Amino acid sequence: MELAVLTYLFGDFKWHYCGLQNWYIILLGLFSHIGQTTLVIALQLEFAGPVSTMKSASDIILAFIWQTFLFHDPPDLFSIIGALLVGSSVTFVGITKWLVSLPEESSKRNKLKWLIS
Repeated sequence: MELAVLTYLFGDFKWHYCGLQNWYIILLGLFSHIGQTTLVIALQLEFAGPVSTMKSASDIILAFIWQTFLFHDPPDLFSIIGALLVGSSVTFVGITKWLVSLPEESSKRNKLKWLIS
């Protein structure tokens, strides 16, 4: 918002006249604000490690969607390997968090206690 006001005051503000591009810019700002707000809320409710891991995973998924469907550029082998590594770490963090939340006498927790230590 501040940037729009300052560019208008200095006389360099020009609105795009390309159809939907104006709405895309507004939606980008709105979704960026919502994403940042939900990240701050998640960091208030959870430790930073799991939140940053989940954010990395969601960023990778969204990047693949944009790259494939919007830019028509299929991901290469290194991108897929990196995504699989991040996906496996997200899965591991989720399973570990679930096991820690189980009661001490749970049979599932006792079978998989090597994951917690």
